[in-house]
Amino acid sequence: YADSGIMSIYFGTEERHLQKSIDLTLAEFRKFREDKLGTVQLHRAKKQMTGMLIRHAELPENRLPGMAKSLIYNGSGISLDQKIKNIERITAEEIRDIANEIFHPETASIVIFK
Repeated sequence: YADSGIMSIYFGTEERHLQKSIDLTLAEFRKFREDKLGTVQLHRAKKQMTGMLIRHAELPENRLPGMAKSLIYNGSGISLDQKIKNIERITAEEIRDIANEIFHPETASIVIFK
């Protein structure tokens, strides 16, 4: 999915709460599209992404596939330090702009397993 992407949201709920759960999820999508993240939210999100990236990079079995993907998609390797700098440069406006591209109920697929 390098050229299109995929995202999934999972929640487990009783059937009687299913529609409410879906509605709440779609409301969160709408918030991302309409509102910028606050300073604290943005800082926490960046810290979480950076932490996950560092933990992922520490595992030897992740290093080679990570380098290969970077070479295939970017034409060259991107160092861990550069990835962290890229995360730090992200703005709340950019997140909102991207959310407006991807979080549309009209284009979402909903799969329900019972």
